[in-house]
Amino acid sequence: SDSNKHHEKEMRKNLVKICKTCPFVEECKEWAIMNEEFGIWGGTTENQRATLRRQRGIDVRWLRQKMLLDPLSWLQK
Repeated sequence: SDSNKHHEKEMRKNLVKICKTCPFVEECKEWAIMNEEFGIWGGTTENQRATLRRQRGIDVRWLRQKMLLDPLSWLQK
């Protein structure tokens, strides 16, 4: 429903604001650009990271393949 979409959008905005206060926001963002396709990371959304990847010429097909083969691989970092 529209109410749920609005609530989700507000939650995402708040999460991004929280990220921006973290002293590791840039490191987190750079890690997420290379390693995370979903969620809020380093003050960025999925769409923002996708845009940054395109601008930097980063192909994330390998990321999707890695996550399919070993969905918990990010825990090992």
